[in-house]
Amino acid sequence: MRVVAAGAATLTVLLTGCSLGTSEQSSDSSSTVTVTESSTPASDSSSAAPATSSASTSTATTSTSSAPAPDAGGELPGDPGEYADAFVRAWGVGDRVEAERYATGDAVDSLFAYDGRGGSTWTRDAVTSQDGRTQVGYTDGTGQSLYVLLDTVTVGAPDAVVSANVEWEGTSEDAAAEEDPGAATGLPSDVGDYGDALVRAWGVGDRDAADAYATASVLSTLFDGYGTGGSDWSRTGSTADSITYTDSFGDTVTIYVDAATVSAGRGDAAYLAVFS
Repeated sequence: MRVVAAGAATLTVLLTGCSLGTSEQSSDSSSTVTVTESSTPASDSSSAAPATSSASTSTATTSTSSAPAPDAGGELPGDPGEYADAFVRAWGVGDRVEAERYATGDAVDSLFAYDGRGGSTWTRDAVTSQDGRTQVGYTDGTGQSLYVLLDTVTVGAPDAVVSANVEWEGTSEDAAAEEDPGAATGLPSDVGDYGDALVRAWGVGDRDAADAYATASVLSTLFDGYGTGGSDWSRTGSTADSITYTDSFGDTVTIYVDAATVSAGRGDAAYLAVFS
């Protein structure tokens, strides 16, 4: 596989089985998505309370445990963060029927298969928008992170959530990575090289190798949505947090990464893949 760097230089990447630029808008304000443990049973679709907007100061946290529940079948939130909050809250009380108002069947299946009742400790800590997608991130205080990906255009209508996955960062390997990130994983610390390694693994259909670089939602986009990538993807552009590749048919895929995670040499930095 030849991966061609932007500009005159050419980078050749061998196809082996070794272990993806647009502007980004992020919000770091927090909003606690709290679910009262004594909420009504999961069969009652009104048990999920609507999300409240983030507090005006970055240090404030808003509890939603006492917020009134929306009418079943009522209007869905038009703000991506609030929309994701409502979905997470429905999962929190184990209300699959309510969750299905907000997410595709695959997204609901994924989250409820992980934990049928997500609990009341999730806190929204990031909203990141790129192109037509918005990623909303949550943490629960135990080392777990939840990433909810929405189709921004359809927020306010049913099924805007297209994927949801939980990642655990409390393993011994992660603890070692925090002390010495580069030595713990040995992954590339350059954005372009990081993307190249992911695309190389995808190119030969090595999902296990690609798993070191990308979240479950990216792996699903690449391997389940597209299939084996093949050997003719060339790097045609990059920014501080994205890498773009084009194949011989003119198809383009842009991989979005967390630059800080890449620079630390840690895994799962690639969190979004968009084909065009």
